[in-house]
Amino acid sequence: MQYATRYEGRLYIHSPLYATSDPTQMWPKYYNGDHGIGLESTGGCLRMVTEASKFIYENCPEGTTLKIVNGSPLGTTSEDIPSRNGLRIDPTDYDTLREKGYITD
Repeated sequence: MQYATRYEGRLYIHSPLYATSDPTQMWPKYYNGDHGIGLESTGGCLRMVTEASKFIYENCPEGTTLKIVNGSPLGTTSEDIPSRNGLRIDPTDYDTLREKGYITD
């Protein structure tokens, strides 16, 4: 995972899981598969898209109040992982997409 913020004991808010430290090797099952974002599959960690977990990592210092709700109050869902020449990149990981030349500013 690229970003992880501890919120209680050994529980974290974190980005999707990767096969290696390479952000182009995301495991699809941890994004939108059997163990995907928003699905109950761990002991309490909260998986989020990279954009959201990066925002929390960079902007929510220790002691920030966390409110966990059931479902999505805004009715949002994760995007499917787009095929990018065989690479597995979170579509909200704009830093990696720019670095690899998939998007430009």
